[in-house]
Amino acid sequence: MNTLILFAHPNAQSFNRAVLNSFIKGLESKRLSYDLVDLYALNFEPCLSSLDLALFQQGKVPPDVLTQQTKVAWADWLVFIFPVWWSAPPAILKGWIDRVFSLKFAYDFTDRGPVGLLQSKKALLMTTTGGDRNFFESSGIKRAMEMTLDLGIFGFSGMETIRHEFFYQVVEGDEALRRNYLEKAFELGAGLEDQS
Repeated sequence: MNTLILFAHPNAQSFNRAVLNSFIKGLESKRLSYDLVDLYALNFEPCLSSLDLALFQQGKVPPDVLTQQTKVAWADWLVFIFPVWWSAPPAILKGWIDRVFSLKFAYDFTDRGPVGLLQSKKALLMTTTGGDRNFFESSGIKRAMEMTLDLGIFGFSGMETIRHEFFYQVVEGDEALRRNYLEKAFELGAGLEDQS
């Protein structure tokens, strides 16, 4: 079982990084294979350009996108770890999706409509927030993110989102709360194989 981790936070000292580290420790505790794509460390270009579109229309793929698509093809699981900024993932992650989940790779159109091409893959999302659970649920932001990401992007591409874990109030929460979140991240890594 192969796991591709997409990590999107620019601060190496962030709580997101701690979540990533705990998740990886969980994977390693079960000797599960993984590959990490740290989008900020990679300085991934998030803007889908006119050159990208021209290449896609010619049946070609930009080299940096091809590298990422090869990683996605290798993976059974795609795990996304990122903060919620303005009710959405960071632009660099959305840009990765815009460029990597391209036509003929992640989806295609048939006489019966669109079809997802990543049907053998599963997704796990871990998102950190500054706001509390009540705000995210009562405002509808949590549901909107699930509809956009879990269904609108990953579902459309044929993937099954097994879990979307929200770690709420990480800035103002106490150490016990953050410790519980890190334990949960470890458990999700260690238990990933059981959900396959």
